[in-house]
Amino acid sequence: MTHKMGSNHGLTLVELMVSLAIGAALMLAGATLFLNSRQSYVQDEQAAYVQEVGRYSLRFLSRELGLAGFVGGVQQPELIEVEQTLLNGAELTPSSNCYHFLLNVAEGLSHFNNVTEQGLETEGNGSVTGRSLPTDCFSDSETLMRDSDVIVVRRVKDSPTVIQGAEQASVNATATYLSVVRYNEMFALNTGTASNLANDEASADIWAETDLWEYMPQLLYVRVRNSERCANDTFETVELCRLRLNQSGSGLAPTQCLVEGVERMNLVYGLDTDDDLVVDTFTEQPTPAQLKNAISTRLTVLARSDQTDSRYIDDKSYELGSVTFTPSADDNSCNDRIRRSMFGSTVLLRNMDAVGL
Repeated sequence: MTHKMGSNHGLTLVELMVSLAIGAALMLAGATLFLNSRQSYVQDEQAAYVQEVGRYSLRFLSRELGLAGFVGGVQQPELIEVEQTLLNGAELTPSSNCYHFLLNVAEGLSHFNNVTEQGLETEGNGSVTGRSLPTDCFSDSETLMRDSDVIVVRRVKDSPTVIQGAEQASVNATATYLSVVRYNEMFALNTGTASNLANDEASADIWAETDLWEYMPQLLYVRVRNSERCANDTFETVELCRLRLNQSGSGLAPTQCLVEGVERMNLVYGLDTDDDLVVDTFTEQPTPAQLKNAISTRLTVLARSDQTDSRYIDDKSYELGSVTFTPSADDNSCNDRIRRSMFGSTVLLRNMDAVGL
């Protein structure tokens, strides 16, 4: 009986090449799908970050601007007396110009247009105006964002700490308070210790007519902090920060940064020059006298992502008042790899002279 031996044939060269080609195509398709999915995730994540930063900063700044100049119902802030116990605090030095600047309660709002890295105000063409923030408001290591505005909002807390001698909350001995004595229209800024007359029997009648409001001015600005590297250039972290009074002693509290990702802010004010509560003219560089006639402001915030994306190029231009910012024209190549978005809102300045009186 004869048996036939079966023969096993392998893949031919053509079949092998076809198999490899199909496998390579499938791997390429899978890799492409993964990269596209990853890019879509990065894009969505950065867009969500920009939206969150923009909305938060716009809401915060809008609220502060709306309360600028609110001093517990006092119609003439220039009548408020700043007591010497504040001006001559033990922790103060003769160079504490920034502290005294924040105590200038007569000006509910101060504005510095398109500042330099050192806090000098400039016009739209970059030339300095001669106005500047006190140099001791910032540390030597701080760098302000060029061409961003700086504002100082002076106001009291939303609700009083004491109403007609009755405490609604504890009086902080070292905080700063606005004392409003109703019957004789006496208004003064002083420490919590000096303002609190609850245990002073000789002043019982005055205390029964006294309201205390905690005074909480804020200097709001955008600063730059170098923290990471992008290719051969420095990736600059930008932050919206504030400077306030110290509640645990006289002088200034340490700088507090509220949110990363705010690159610039710009304000354009609507001025009422004939007291009819209608905007007559707009300016982005108001004088202190003009600010008293401001009844609204157009607030614009430029927010950006916290990371670069090598597959994205920001070739847009952003109009911030008289300044046009084009990231792709910047010397730093990192700036055109960042996602950005502008956020804007119109805020009614309810407590400035033109509206409040």
